[in-house]
Amino acid sequence: MSRKKKILIAGGVVILLGAIVFANLSFKRETGAEVNVEKIQKRDLEAIAFGLSTPVLISIAGVSTATALWIGLGLTGGCLLVAGLLRFEWAFWLGWGLQVAAIALGFVVTAMFVLGVVFMALWATAWFLGRKIEVERAEWTARGEFPGQAEAGTAEGQH
Repeated sequence: MSRKKKILIAGGVVILLGAIVFANLSFKRETGAEVNVEKIQKRDLEAIAFGLSTPVLISIAGVSTATALWIGLGLTGGCLLVAGLLRFEWAFWLGWGLQVAAIALGFVVTAMFVLGVVFMALWATAWFLGRKIEVERAEWTARGEFPGQAEAGTAEGQH
């Protein structure tokens, strides 16, 4: 890869990260029930797996060191960045993109097909359960009733 191409790629990455930071600071989310669809620990686990894919890309797949660093550490950074941006709806779509990238990495390292599918299953589970919880919380807020309130009041009255 030529020096000019490397500089252009690095510049593109910097511009992309700058755009994400700008969007993060510019767009305000409407107040409402806040739901965390996934724990950051899961995203950290995926980031570690991507980081560890770097030496595998170099030693087993025969990918050049520079390319392996861009792929492995780029995906690692993407995971950590998305984990911090999950308070925004659009960040969840970036998360889906990372899942696709994890599976696509399987074309270079075959084991990543399996690992990518596992992480996509975890992401999908967190996504759909999070949506379900969000709907239930909205219903509870609309009624002004939350699970455990009625039982706690009844139990206190019995003593």
